[in-house]
Amino acid sequence: MLTGCLDFNKMFIAKQTTLLEDYKMTKREMLRNLIKATQGCFFSISFKKKSGEDRTLTVRDGVESKLALPKGQGSNNQEAYDNLITLFDINAGHYKSVNLDTVTKLSCG
Repeated sequence: MLTGCLDFNKMFIAKQTTLLEDYKMTKREMLRNLIKATQGCFFSISFKKKSGEDRTLTVRDGVESKLALPKGQGSNNQEAYDNLITLFDINAGHYKSVNLDTVTKLSCG
């Protein structure tokens, strides 16, 4: 299980750090892998909204019980835009799209 807190403002000072160059992994790929590693556990994610406002959500990945249509059917931003990921916001009780390019912090555990 993944525990701890990652501050992406410090980690990604330039477009690519030596960590990314060593593993040839983009920020998007790294975040997708970290989110997948939560295995459905609660975590919080901080990001900048399109309006420039900072937002922090408590979310889960892999929630299917609230889907309006069966998985694989209907509209999904993840398929159209590779910079977005759809997560279930626990406090709001519905799905939210998060731009992986604007994520500043991911906390879990």
